[in-house]
Amino acid sequence: MNADPSAHLLPLEESRRRFDEQIVPQRLAHGVRQERPVLVIVAGPPGSGKTAVENRVRADLGGGAVVVDADAMRIYHPDYVTLALRNDRLASPATHPDATRWANMAVAHCIEHGYDLVLSTTLRTAATVDYLSSRVRPAAYRIEIAALAVHEAASRLGVLRRYQDGRDDAGFGRYVPTAFQQDAYGGLLSALDRVDDARLADVVNVYRRDGHLLYHNELGPGGDWVRPPGARAAVEAGRARSWSAEEITVFLAQAEGLRARLPADLHEDLRIAVQAARDHIAASGGTPDVGGFLRAAFPSALRAQFGARGTAGRPAGGAAVSHRFPGPPARPGSDQAR
Repeated sequence: MNADPSAHLLPLEESRRRFDEQIVPQRLAHGVRQERPVLVIVAGPPGSGKTAVENRVRADLGGGAVVVDADAMRIYHPDYVTLALRNDRLASPATHPDATRWANMAVAHCIEHGYDLVLSTTLRTAATVDYLSSRVRPAAYRIEIAALAVHEAASRLGVLRRYQDGRDDAGFGRYVPTAFQQDAYGGLLSALDRVDDARLADVVNVYRRDGHLLYHNELGPGGDWVRPPGARAAVEAGRARSWSAEEITVFLAQAEGLRARLPADLHEDLRIAVQAARDHIAASGGTPDVGGFLRAAFPSALRAQFGARGTAGRPAGGAAVSHRFPGPPARPGSDQAR
């Protein structure tokens, strides 16, 4: 299988034809022109629960709002299903250029027609915010951001659950590589810094995965924030929030269920997700024996990584090993576009 995106990139004329004949009537035709349209950017790392927020936002806006998600565009690529059935780890990157192209076409279509727009994105670079703002501001759009504050362990587990659910339901899933997850997890913070510093949105909200609002700010009549800007701090606080006993129980039950279903080569991804949960629970004063689950579920992996006499998170006789994502990027300066 050739996963080189250039090997599957459709000619521009063919890509445009598929957009006009399939994507517009199936995904965009229900849009309704608005006098003052709204762009809601639903932002969060892969597996953080963006779809549920998108659905709530679309319901609030009404039936004329359009949701644009590049991942949902892949099915319009003529090679996608065949590629996914052969190797679902490579199908997404192989079709990514066309999916991105169609998402950009969809955004342009909605702006041209003045539709309310809900855009799903990781928002992993500050440049993305600048680009979106520059596209919709001339069309008099109100820009709102709905950012998700979800701990890395829950996001990692969410990626694996979505992938395996897809395999169970359709025979293939959508896998997100660890490096992209890491990039998105830290990049969201720098993007929110850019929003705060340059006032690139009219409203910024930060939500937990369950929809609980953690933070709200908006621009006042004078064009400045009505409260001290703190979107990054709100996401960081939401990620650091202690989990309830019920949340811990649900997480471990889902992890146990995935251990029996995931392909063997993804057990390491699962172990890292559970290790991140253990570190978080311990840091926030929790006591459930997540370490015991790790030792029982992944004994060979732990022996290989930590040594036969080491403990989870600390090699025998050595310093602690971190499995957490790297720290957030530095705040963007004038020369830092990404």
